[in-house]
Amino acid sequence: MPGMNLIHYFSNGGVRPAPEISRVLTSVGMPDDPIQTLIEDRFYHLSCKAYPGYPFVFWGNNLFYFYLEGYLYGLNQKEMQTALEYLAEVIFLQDKNTNRISAWVSNTDGDFLIWIGDKKNGRSAIINDLFGRLPVYYMQSADEVLVSRDVRFITNVCGQSKFDRLGVAQQLMMGHGMGELTPWQAIHRLNPASLLTIDPLMRRVSLRTLYSFNFSSKKYRNVKAEENAGRLVELFRQACTTRAGLSAQDVVSLSGGLDSRSVAAGLAASGRPFTAVTFYKAAYQKREESQIARTVANLLDSPFHLIEVREATAPAVLKLLRLKNGQNNLGMAFLIEFFDNIRARLGPDLTYFTGEFGDRALPFIRAAWPLTSLKSLTHYILDSNYHDNFCLKIEDVAALTGIRREDLVESIADHLAGYPEESWADKNLHYKIYDRAFRVYNEAEDRNRCYFWSVAPFLAVNFFDYAMNCPDRQKAGYNLYKRFLSTLSPSVRRVPVSGANAGMDSLKFFRYYLGTRLKKVRPRWTRRTKHLVKGEDSFFPQAEVIGTIERQVVNCPEILNYLNPEHLRRILSPAAKYHKWHIMNLFTLVSTIEDFTCHRSSLEDFPERVLF
Repeated sequence: MPGMNLIHYFSNGGVRPAPEISRVLTSVGMPDDPIQTLIEDRFYHLSCKAYPGYPFVFWGNNLFYFYLEGYLYGLNQKEMQTALEYLAEVIFLQDKNTNRISAWVSNTDGDFLIWIGDKKNGRSAIINDLFGRLPVYYMQSADEVLVSRDVRFITNVCGQSKFDRLGVAQQLMMGHGMGELTPWQAIHRLNPASLLTIDPLMRRVSLRTLYSFNFSSKKYRNVKAEENAGRLVELFRQACTTRAGLSAQDVVSLSGGLDSRSVAAGLAASGRPFTAVTFYKAAYQKREESQIARTVANLLDSPFHLIEVREATAPAVLKLLRLKNGQNNLGMAFLIEFFDNIRARLGPDLTYFTGEFGDRALPFIRAAWPLTSLKSLTHYILDSNYHDNFCLKIEDVAALTGIRREDLVESIADHLAGYPEESWADKNLHYKIYDRAFRVYNEAEDRNRCYFWSVAPFLAVNFFDYAMNCPDRQKAGYNLYKRFLSTLSPSVRRVPVSGANAGMDSLKFFRYYLGTRLKKVRPRWTRRTKHLVKGEDSFFPQAEVIGTIERQVVNCPEILNYLNPEHLRRILSPAAKYHKWHIMNLFTLVSTIEDFTCHRSSLEDFPERVLF
């Protein structure tokens, strides 16, 4: 991963030699990305490894050092420097006035990671944005604190690659850790809107959450739907405008769905030119999706590039594994060819626009049935992750990891109970946004940033806050989304939607919407019906992936320190009949454990093999 790497030394704890750190930095991220060492003294090592054009700035004044990675959208350089100098004064000279810091973070639109160093006392403060858009990890030891955008930097510096059994279990049954938990022992992921402070003299590290949404409030419940849609369009256009023009060109990742076309329409409505790119992969998606994307691009007078990608080879899978350290499902490795193609055609100096989080901000995403207790909420989320996100059943995870089923359930329930909302339905929404989307979506978009800066206008602070305060009754049946698109671009709204292959006003789209709701109410029945009608899909030959997992276990016996061999064989047996994506989730974790604990990957043995 490109980005910040920080070693903050405690007093009298010793300093790591620069050549040692340099060797570590060469082993993380893209091999050819240049390394810039920004500070090297008795308190700090601060560096950034990144390709030219990756956004970060570093400067200092009489009192403080400042490092900003990413952007504060809508601010020029002078305004940005003034904002960070204000933060430094509040944190270090006004004794961490949390109310002021919280107000700043909750009102600042940006994808950012900030580090401020106190020159006098060697103290540090690290702040990230409201949504945790740039995943960052940290670890505290007896003599230092390690903070990095790349987990591999931390494990290579400390020489520790052990995994946390509960973190492994949650990765398998949830697709992510809950809260700060990661699969790695003693390594934490910084939650959104966090303030991490380090005092080397006191050897003290403190962590505060500066702001968290409470989705029980609906400030605009009494505002008419037309007015809400109009305000949302205004805020969305502003979000697109402030994110445009950061690079030589703006590129929209366009599909056949609603979210990416909304971004394209938002840029067009703001008078911002852009280029549209779409990928097509046989057996992964229908050809109609790329045709719909081309239609949208033509309507908006945008240049259009269709990039056909092939099956993922072992080298592409290995590259994704080491770029994202298993925090992005390896089943998406075919996108490596897509990104390589974009850079070859359009160059690296671009801003990549996605429709991420559109499916969280505007549609109705409540639970499919009433949630009446913490128990029902916990089991609903576990069941949804199994059926919708292809995580393993909790019984399998308990057998694999040796953790009692009851303890696994409790680890999830205790976290859910701490959400600020009062109703169980609202707590479910909090999970879908904070723990599911902010963990999984942000890590996926971070994969894009290994190639070029990636933005998601749906996560502009003012837009997202307004959207989440619109009432559910307006969002039901995509009604608010329809009004939003009608105001933003009537012609784009009329283009058929992939999946339904029909316009939003059609009976066919309505039936498609009902089908998606039915799938959530009766997922087992829906899947069996699909199997009877269409047969089992075959996105990749499971035998190739299963064979690779079996080889990994032979090559790296340490994997079995975390996974029970008998139950692993049971899951991989043909009789188990697991869905392909269940196996892919398992494959991603096993590949990560092998690469970190044995310091090599079995994927290196197959330079030409097509895996899926």
